[in-house]
Amino acid sequence: MPLIYLTIRTMQRDEIVELTSKGIIPVEHDIASRQDVDPMAMIKAMPLLSGQVAGAVTEILPAKQIVEDMVAMAVDMIKFNASCLSKL
Repeated sequence: MPLIYLTIRTMQRDEIVELTSKGIIPVEHDIASRQDVDPMAMIKAMPLLSGQVAGAVTEILPAKQIVEDMVAMAVDMIKFNASCLSKL
């Protein structure tokens, strides 16, 4: 079920961009608004959809460490971008 849903949704990229830019989660939108979607099938698919993302998690870190890592990466990117600009 999740792969079929993702395949269909991948073909509707513009709608996904529109929904997510408004802060709307496409799966929840589908359940709430579409008449042709079986709500029970979508509810059963939700853990599987998140499971595909969860499969990419390789370690569990405290929030503090995650934020510190994100800030350090942002600082590195800003420094890198600044060095590229200074070469112009």
